[in-house]
This record gives sequence, C-alpha cells and structure tokens, in this order.
Amino acid sequence: MRLEALKPSLLAAALAAGSLFAGSTHAALVGFVADPEENSVLWAEHVGGGVNRDMTFDAGGAFGAHPTGTLDSAFYTDLGVTLSLGGDPLSTPTVTFGEGPGDTGLSGIQSPGEGAHAASNYLAFQSGDPHTLTIDFASPVLGVGLNVVDLFGTTSNLVIEAFDAEGYLLDVFDSVDLNFQNVDVDPGPDVDRRLNNVYFMGLASDEANISAFAFTADGNDSIGVDDIVFAPAPAGGSAPSVPEPATLALLGAGLTLLGLTRIRARRARRRG
Repeated sequence: MRLEALKPSLLAAALAAGSLFAGSTHAALVGFVADPEENSVLWAEHVGGGVNRDMTFDAGGAFGAHPTGTLDSAFYTDLGVTLSLGGDPLSTPTVTFGEGPGDTGLSGIQSPGEGAHAASNYLAFQSGDPHTLTIDFASPVLGVGLNVVDLFGTTSNLVIEAFDAEGYLLDVFDSVDLNFQNVDVDPGPDVDRRLNNVYFMGLASDEANISAFAFTADGNDSIGVDDIVFAPAPAGGSAPSVPEPATLALLGAGLTLLGLTRIRARRARRRG
C-alpha cells in the first residue's frame, strides 16, 4: 500500500492508530477471479464448510430483506459485519430490486459466468464515478467473496483487496476482461441471449487473518453486487488479533480512499 495515496489528514490519523501499512511478511492470499464459470465453487472448496450466506439483501436471508434505497451499514452487524460505501455521494450505490442493470454490450469475449442473476434485491452501482464497498469484520475471517452482476469487463475494471487487523494489505486482485452482459447461451446455431450474468470474485487466506475486504468499481459500467459470502476462522485455531472499533472505522475510511485512488490511476493509464 503506498502511503502517498492517502490524504495527509487521513495518513496522520492512520499513523497515530498504527494502521494502514503494507507488509511483505504476511502470507499471500489465494484469489478466485480467473475462472468465471467456477470461481464460487473453487472458493467454497478452498475454505471448506461453515460459509455464511446470509448477506443476500433479500427476505430469504436470516435477517430479512434489506429495504431498497440507501445502504444500511449496520444491517448485518449481528453477523459481526459492517458495510460502508465511498465515492461521489451524488451517485452512491443503492439497494435495488431486479434482475440487474440489463445492459446489452456485445463487444469483447463473452462469458455466461455462473448463470443469470434472478430478480432480487442487490446493490446497484451506476456508471459514471468510481465507488468502493468496504466490508469490515469484527473477527478476522478465512475468506470472503461476492457476486457481480452484468459486468462489461471489456472496458470496466473491478478490484478486490484484503487487509489484516493492523491494516496491512494482504493482496489485491483484478477482474477478468470478459463481457458478462448480452451473452449467447445457445450451444447450437440459434441465438439465445441472456442478460445479467453473474461473475464471482473472492479470496481466501489460510491464516484466517482477513479483517477487511474492499471492492472497487471504476465507474465505466453499471453493475450489481449481491450475495456476499464469508468463511469464519476455523474454531479452535489461533485467532489473529482483533482490531479496536475505532481502528476498524479508520481502516474502512482508508480502504475506501485507497481503492478509489487505484481505480482512478488505472483509468488514467487506459486513457493515456
């Protein structure tokens, strides 16, 4: 993590809290982004049993349906999870009901992903400005992932990052350059196009030391985010240190800023 990416005031606060440094001594994570038709299966096999699947934003989850509209950061705090959003407040992602953005891009290499997203509540990211969704865990976890709906990876880039309890960057992974929009799913000569295909992005740490997860969209595409999953640390294992609430809040703010900074840098390089 580059310290110069932080605004001076935030950097000073981070230094005071002893967080937001990148460390090379931490074990590398395993990313699950490269196999668009099996990422979620491979992730689940890697983390084993005990996956929490309650963060669906829908009535089917243990906490009922998240109301449409503004994201409630504390909606899943009973799970030990806090959600926060960063970016332009005028275009902040909101919880929406539907199958997805339903864009119809045809260019690039198409992928059916892991199937179509069924009509349900999801977090809608509009095109225009980059935004970051930060997921903070009260206790470190083994792995975390989420479904992305209707990605047009030909021109859009997504980034996922994981951090430990001290704010050290564990690793970062980018999305694939594939089109999950207007995909022909007919294996024969006929054309049967399907919209709103799902692309899973996840990561896992064998040390079970993930305290925060950041997902950043560059704003080049309207997408949905749904079905956030995580695998708690194994019972009886050596639990990593748990950050204080104030440190977690500071870490979340720093991750949001860093994610947006990275995305803007990528957009600048593409335009150049």
